[in-house]
Amino acid sequence: MIDQTLTTPPTAPSSNDIPTFRTRFDAFIIWIATFVSQLTTVISQINNTATTINEKEVSAISAEANATSAQVIATQKATIATDQATIAINSASQANASAQVCAAYANMQWTGFGVTDGELIVSIADASVSTPSIVDGEFIITLGV
Repeated sequence: MIDQTLTTPPTAPSSNDIPTFRTRFDAFIIWIATFVSQLTTVISQINNTATTINEKEVSAISAEANATSAQVIATQKATIATDQATIAINSASQANASAQVCAAYANMQWTGFGVTDGELIVSIADASVSTPSIVDGEFIITLGV
């Protein structure tokens, strides 16, 4: 902070004003000595203020970089969480479909079989429902000749 005040100079001496020259010259010399001291203090305060401003700028730049880094990390974590939620939903959906297939196979019954041209044809149907299910159909097994 700059709080040094500078003393107002006295009336400068003039060679055209001989009666007051010596008195004004002495006052002016005393003022110059005081002014140099005050000016040195002001310069020091300006330098200290500039240093403080620079430190705060560096601190602000660092805080901005940290905030940007935190934002990037948060975005990455949100993306990972979204991906994991999607995987969990897909896994649950697949588990549900597998459970339906297992339940249907548990109720499966053989409806027929036959051998044609070296192939064993096995027909199955879900006995628990009256309409065709996901496991109804035929399996064709090629027999080794």
